[in-house]
Amino acid sequence: MAEVEIQEVVDAGKCTGCGGCATVCTIDAITIKDHAVISEECTECDACSMVCPVVDGFPENEFDNVLLVRSGRSNMPGQDGAIVTGMIKSLLAEGHIDCAIGVTRDEGWRATPLLITDVQDVAKASGTKYTNAPVVSLVKDAIARYERVAVVGTPCQAHSAWLLRNSAKFREIAVIIGLFCMESFTYDLCEFISGLGIELRSVRKMDFDKGSFVIYADDERRIPIREIKRYAYPSCHHCRDFSAYYADISVGSVGSPPGWSTILIRTENGRALLGKVKDIEYGDANLDPVKKLSDLKRKTKA
Repeated sequence: MAEVEIQEVVDAGKCTGCGGCATVCTIDAITIKDHAVISEECTECDACSMVCPVVDGFPENEFDNVLLVRSGRSNMPGQDGAIVTGMIKSLLAEGHIDCAIGVTRDEGWRATPLLITDVQDVAKASGTKYTNAPVVSLVKDAIARYERVAVVGTPCQAHSAWLLRNSAKFREIAVIIGLFCMESFTYDLCEFISGLGIELRSVRKMDFDKGSFVIYADDERRIPIREIKRYAYPSCHHCRDFSAYYADISVGSVGSPPGWSTILIRTENGRALLGKVKDIEYGDANLDPVKKLSDLKRKTKA
């Protein structure tokens, strides 16, 4: 078995399953099955470790690259103002990107990465899924066919996409949109929900609110967050990035009124692309609650 840094990450239970390693491997020696699986074909080139967010480490100051803070909402239906959905749809429609990589789900809430090239398909990736999917694993296929690729993902996925973009072979990544994230969950969470007598196909939305995990199905079901902590993705116990430091644009509901999302512009590239997005209404956002949750995440993660 290969002796590479990423194998140590997997063995320690810290692999995020982001998929960056599978994208960068030139001989397809890595597959993602909840975590990276390295086959005997591995030549120990260690390219995978170069794009691993865990190997690279976490930012010391999560907010030292924030250029602008706004709240926003689109005119599309969706969660927390559907701001990411609105951004991707507008950038695709106006020809500023050729495709976007996000996450879709089936009726059983099993999440899978999705390559979007048509504005009509953007809605398939709308809404928070809360279960993990190897988003960055689709970058290899995307850059083989398209020149301007958008990647939408959690902080670890945004970090891996950033590492890829910084290498010579993945400059086609045009924009990275990161999502605020305390933690993601294994599919065991969905099986837990099913065990409560809730049909997964009837679930319209899941969300966190005031110390509860809220399931919106035929009725509203509130579950104390402490009851679902055991279903958190193992690597999330070690993560210390709440607001997607390595994204061009970070988005989340914290710090904005209901029906709106907080937008953090972190790069000039992100500022330029957001300026090209149409049909977005902007307002003020409060960064303090975002910083508070970031501090909480750092204090509770090993």
